[in-house]
Amino acid sequence: MKTEIIQMLDGAKKAIKECAKIKPKEKVLIVTDTEMDISISTALAAAARYEGAEPVIAIMTPRMGHGEEPPPHIREAMLASDVILTPTSKTLFHTRATKDASAKGARVLAMTGALPRTLMRGAGTANFEEIEPTVVKLAELLTRSEKLRLRTPGGTDISANITGRIGQSQPGIARNKGDLQGWPDIEANVTAIEDSTEGNVVIDVTATDFGFVDVPIKIEVKNGKATKIEGGVIAERLKDLLERAKDPRQYFLAEFGFGLNPNAELQGRIIEDESALGTAHIAFGDNIMLGGKNSAPFHIDLIMKDPILELDGKKVIDKDKVLI
Repeated sequence: MKTEIIQMLDGAKKAIKECAKIKPKEKVLIVTDTEMDISISTALAAAARYEGAEPVIAIMTPRMGHGEEPPPHIREAMLASDVILTPTSKTLFHTRATKDASAKGARVLAMTGALPRTLMRGAGTANFEEIEPTVVKLAELLTRSEKLRLRTPGGTDISANITGRIGQSQPGIARNKGDLQGWPDIEANVTAIEDSTEGNVVIDVTATDFGFVDVPIKIEVKNGKATKIEGGVIAERLKDLLERAKDPRQYFLAEFGFGLNPNAELQGRIIEDESALGTAHIAFGDNIMLGGKNSAPFHIDLIMKDPILELDGKKVIDKDKVLI
């Protein structure tokens, strides 16, 4: 137990110092909920205090779904903070509260679904600053490109128009005012022109909230929207989740993302799986925080392995190799 506590503190220090860039006297807010292991927030607070900052832990009841707003008094605390870390069971990344806090200058590390092990091994042990230049290069290339095609050996073959969309660099480092990052996620992502995506995706790793898929989920996309979802039990649960949104915008393909963290270990949890080098993910629903134009009830990520990414006809990712 003592060894695990030490390992958690080491990981927390990495998140706090290397990635959140916390400085003395900064106001640090750690938002969590009652479904999460409080030891994660305690370790983060201890690491922040070690750096001379003033940490506060706010514990709320779990949100019903991803992107649901936090309570008003937590929102107010977010708006008053210099740095925000969110080890929550449902993501706050796509909320108005996070967007407004970021606009006021808060640096944010979203840590949705974090486990104590997240601070001890796997993705959190990566050299974030060493990988950052690759993330930036891929994001810049996504920004310059017009046509995206994504294929996998599992059966994915989908194309989209990304003309004019800004590639998002997500190196897991929030050093500047307003930076909003996932942690320990390392990825580059982009939105597509909303009605342009055509083809099929086969999800053979993880589906948000549901863990590892039982059998591959096959999704047909036409005019940017999911029109058919087939597979096993997880596919049915995914269909039910989308239907319960009762909003046609929830079916739009919202994001293409590419994991770049070589230390990430597939474990059936989005926080690490979408970060893993050798994976790609798509999302359906809301993409406003990523620079898209589709406002929907929530954002749900789905992960596939061994991506082959072509931009304007040139191969730039070949499974776990980045060719830039």
